[in-house]
Amino acid sequence: MLSSVYFCAQSSRSFLMRNFCFFTFFTLALTINCQTKTFNIDWDGHASIGYSNKTWNLPFFQSVNYEFNPEQGLSFIGEWNFGIKNSQELEITDISYKKISEAELKDLPKKLIPRKINLRAYPVTYRNKIATAISINPIIFENSQYKKVMSFTVTYVNSSGFSDRYTSVNQQIVSNSVLASGNWYRFAVDTTGIFKLSRSFIQNLGVEVSSVNPKNIKIYGHGGKSLPLLNSQTPSYDLIENAIHFQGEEDGVFDNNDYILFYATGSEGFNTDNNSHINPYSDKAFYYVQISEGNGLRMNAAVNPAGPAQTQFSTFHDYKFVESDEYNIAQMGRRWFGHRFYFENARSFNFVFSNLVPQSPLRLKVYATAVAESNTTLEIKANGSVVDNLSFAAIDNGILATEDFFNGEINSSSDALTIDLNYNNNGNPSAIGYLDYVSVEAERALTSLGQQFQFKHNDMATLSGVGEFEIS
Repeated sequence: MLSSVYFCAQSSRSFLMRNFCFFTFFTLALTINCQTKTFNIDWDGHASIGYSNKTWNLPFFQSVNYEFNPEQGLSFIGEWNFGIKNSQELEITDISYKKISEAELKDLPKKLIPRKINLRAYPVTYRNKIATAISINPIIFENSQYKKVMSFTVTYVNSSGFSDRYTSVNQQIVSNSVLASGNWYRFAVDTTGIFKLSRSFIQNLGVEVSSVNPKNIKIYGHGGKSLPLLNSQTPSYDLIENAIHFQGEEDGVFDNNDYILFYATGSEGFNTDNNSHINPYSDKAFYYVQISEGNGLRMNAAVNPAGPAQTQFSTFHDYKFVESDEYNIAQMGRRWFGHRFYFENARSFNFVFSNLVPQSPLRLKVYATAVAESNTTLEIKANGSVVDNLSFAAIDNGILATEDFFNGEINSSSDALTIDLNYNNNGNPSAIGYLDYVSVEAERALTSLGQQFQFKHNDMATLSGVGEFEIS
């Protein structure tokens, strides 16, 4: 049986921009202007860059804008002299490129060179000055060739007209929380998916279901994602009501066969801020059932987009990971590690991707660190074949640990994938290796296996119009 799920992806190239002006004599005038700034990258041969007790020979440009990290690659950092909220309201245009040969890359890790420009922005404050740092990767790999950016223009618009640094929090001050009224009952979930809440489940929370009008039942919660690092990116400072489907509420009685369906977000899921799949603050996501006057928020039937689908997908990209938080090497911060290589220097991790698409490469990521007074390595194998060798420099001068990672494509001829990790302590028995996480993304046939599963296709982000997922 073939069923279809539609999505509609409309690409948008328009953004809002903001400009603000201060006036003396306690007068504030707000304006709505389009702000643009052009950045030039003056390439100047190569330079030796020291990082983690290692010297890298890299393509070089003006030092004031230069940043290199073996984990993130090469970055151009520019400054804009006004504050913004986030990079989602930025647009990069007028990009000028020039070819750069593979030989000219020298020691720059090719696995860190993306296929497109990734624009990031974040606020900075110093000496009572509000500014925005603009970051891009200045080298890309496109159409089988490497290109370096010579110049680019960034545009920003925001209609509110004032610095987000001062308004973003104040705009969301809670004067009367939803928690101030009604009866509240809490429950927890530990995974992401659609949950069915039966009458007995709601009753076990303490709700007198026999005397409650089911139309007055509401569910609140933010889900299990960790809070953003910037307060300005917090979606709400009060609980958010979730749309639910209540089967059987029409008669105003919570019968034995009635139930609630709602989508909950668990605490696990990749977070780019933390480079982790685990919420560092909680292992569970909490939701709240509220009973109060007025109808609760309910799901509406989705309306399929008009017209035929221009794109059909019969495959999807599945994602699996192994990560645990057991050791905090620095005894501070959000960076935790799991499996330890000490007495046992070899570990294996098994993944199964049913109906794997033949010839489609898999994306493997392995992040690890080591604490050793000598150089050590970690060998990575996929189904018995060597993929890479991670190198960890010796700790010295206050450095508590050194790290390395692999992020690249591998191949698998079978649905089963085994990742073997072998830590070489270089003859130092006190050396310890730590695994941060292993993740694999693979393309699979979009076939239902009789249970819930999430699906997406990586090509969706670059398409517009109407698309159709064909689930067999």
